[in-house]
Amino acid sequence: MRHEPSPAAEPAPITPEMLVDLLKVQAPAGAFLIQGIARDVRPWSSGDRAYVYGRLALGAASVRFRTSPEFAPREDEAVTIKGTLRIDPATRNGEDWRATHQVTLIGNVVGTWEPRAPVEPALQLPSRDERLPLDEFVSLNGVASLAVLVSGTARADIARTLSDAGVTERPEFIEANFGDQEKFLSTLRELRNRHDIAGVAIARGGGGGQELIGGSREIISELIGMERPFYVAFGHATDLALIDKFADQSFHTPSGFGAAIARAIWSAARRRSLERELEEGAKKIDELAARIGTMEGNLKRAAFVHRRGVSLSWPVFAIIILIIGGLAWASGLWRELSSVWM
Repeated sequence: MRHEPSPAAEPAPITPEMLVDLLKVQAPAGAFLIQGIARDVRPWSSGDRAYVYGRLALGAASVRFRTSPEFAPREDEAVTIKGTLRIDPATRNGEDWRATHQVTLIGNVVGTWEPRAPVEPALQLPSRDERLPLDEFVSLNGVASLAVLVSGTARADIARTLSDAGVTERPEFIEANFGDQEKFLSTLRELRNRHDIAGVAIARGGGGGQELIGGSREIISELIGMERPFYVAFGHATDLALIDKFADQSFHTPSGFGAAIARAIWSAARRRSLERELEEGAKKIDELAARIGTMEGNLKRAAFVHRRGVSLSWPVFAIIILIIGGLAWASGLWRELSSVWM
């Protein structure tokens, strides 16, 4: 005869408070040195017993402490407490009412320490593989599409250099606050939606304080995020900053930057002039070829033919010389244009 197993006995229900009594939590043995900021410091006494209670906090965590009055911390004091840990069932007072247990550091203050501001991780900057030299930028976009954030001295230096070089074209100068990083960033961000701006430059004279802008990862990140070429003319020959590593091209001084703009403008003008000459030369060669074709047809009709070949008259030789001369002229012009492009 088969017997069915009897169901297991159901455990009797218990309360959360009864559950706490069943938990066995053991504190690690030995003494600990714990640093933190003393919070909620309050004295307690009963009869001949007196203690000071509080919380030792740092960051998002804290631990309850108990010290003797003569070795107690002050409110908001950065201290080191040496003591042992004790774990008790949590009381229903204050912030402990939701916990099942509370940890208390029982000891005394043995020293103080100087809190430091938390070190924020450095903003990671993407690498820039493609760079556009200034002369290529000017050739492609023109200097008027370049916005230059300048100090007053840098603006004067650049303008004077361009004038000395006989250049009348100017980039768009925007005076920026190099002494306030947030204001500088605000000026830079205003350029994001400017569709007439194809590139950005930053020019400032030498001296101290250039690291505020030139070493700012936030400013460099903003420049990279604009996805436009940017150029730097920061300080003197020895003043190199982090921003120089990421710029499309870097210049030692605002005057050197102005001289580079002038060279780029003259180079672009010379290239355009040679391109026009080449285009006109190509038209002349086409016209000459058409004339040669007409003359060749006339000569064929007038030429006399021998049994073993065709005798060419002097006009034919003259035409050949014209062709060779035209091609040689075009080849020379092309070589000159290529040297400007390089």
